[in-house]
Amino acid sequence: MKTVALAAAQLLTDDVDAWGMPMLRALLPLAGMTLIEQQAERSRAIGVSQFLVLVDGVPPALAEACDRIRARGLAVDLVRSGADVLRLAKGHDRLLLIADGLIAGDQIWKAAGSARAANLLVTADASVTRGLERIDASARWAGLAVLPAAAIAALETAPRDWDPQLLLFRAAVQDGAGRTEVDTALFVSGDMMLAETSDAVAALERRLLAAPLKDHGGIGRRHLAGPLVRLFAGRLMGAQNSGKIARTLAPLSFIGASTAFLFGQPVAAIVLGIVGVLADEAANFVAQFRAEATFWARLTGVGLVTQLLAFLIAERGATWSEGGLHIGEGSFPLVILVGLSALPNRMRCPVDDVMAWVLVGFFSVLTGWQSAYDWTVMVALTLLLLAQFDWPEGGISLWKRFATKNS
Repeated sequence: MKTVALAAAQLLTDDVDAWGMPMLRALLPLAGMTLIEQQAERSRAIGVSQFLVLVDGVPPALAEACDRIRARGLAVDLVRSGADVLRLAKGHDRLLLIADGLIAGDQIWKAAGSARAANLLVTADASVTRGLERIDASARWAGLAVLPAAAIAALETAPRDWDPQLLLFRAAVQDGAGRTEVDTALFVSGDMMLAETSDAVAALERRLLAAPLKDHGGIGRRHLAGPLVRLFAGRLMGAQNSGKIARTLAPLSFIGASTAFLFGQPVAAIVLGIVGVLADEAANFVAQFRAEATFWARLTGVGLVTQLLAFLIAERGATWSEGGLHIGEGSFPLVILVGLSALPNRMRCPVDDVMAWVLVGFFSVLTGWQSAYDWTVMVALTLLLLAQFDWPEGGISLWKRFATKNS
């Protein structure tokens, strides 16, 4: 199903650019990209093949942003009237409307992209949503709408100077388009907004960077890799292709670790393994701010498989020089534990991939490579057992969940 997006880049902010001119909302910076680039990336992630930008004028910064969008592989065209939209939207099955300056998370964009019929994302009329387009006495437009291609016909008879996005939105309301409710709390918290100032966008970015990591992987991801990656947040966000580079680096590092193990270089293998998990963590961090294409998101699975392979062939320094590939017993339970740690919202394994690499490296130095895996597995199983106890209250969390489920 071919989808074309119509985003607006018309409204101004109170901020000024380097020449002292008012800035467009669409050009406010967030995570190393302008908002219009963020919207284009989110749109492409939900299946948009052409991106139309509704403009009154084209400042150099907007033209440069559109060039960067094209360089990432999404077709972009600037439009000024309904006639332009009619001409460029031909041959598409759906139209996605995007409000000027909209910032929203993955789940909101996916909710819009999954609509099969005309659908508007709406939120309640409240003080925090007063800047949104009103629908009726109790609802306002949350900034995203999906319309069938037939809806574009409303532009054929419209005066040339009418705003095509607003016209299509109003026509959808009058035609009784479906509605998907968006919690007003997202606007209260600032996680979703129509950005009006650079200060508001900067505050959102700071809050995302400072978000707690308590539900983030195991001990290694929460307390080692996560905080370490965030130290370089500025550089990661400033580089346009940082997410893609990190996604590619992770499986390559694990393949390198496997090769180093096979050729009797365990120290190099441990270093490459740690580089791999840090690269994976960096890619996941960047993905919180920028939409990922399906291909790059799937590299996460490739990284996990190559990492588990590295663990399998690593135990006790398996090398070609020893006359064969020896896989000891300790590798299998560790691979299972690391695999479980990669299952989000199912089982929180305290020893994740980061912790596994660190423990294997630590015990290989402390006790020798022959027993490093055995010690790592014992520590992992001990932590897994201890994690089941709710220490502040003295109860057992597994038993509590079982009792609650059956009460």
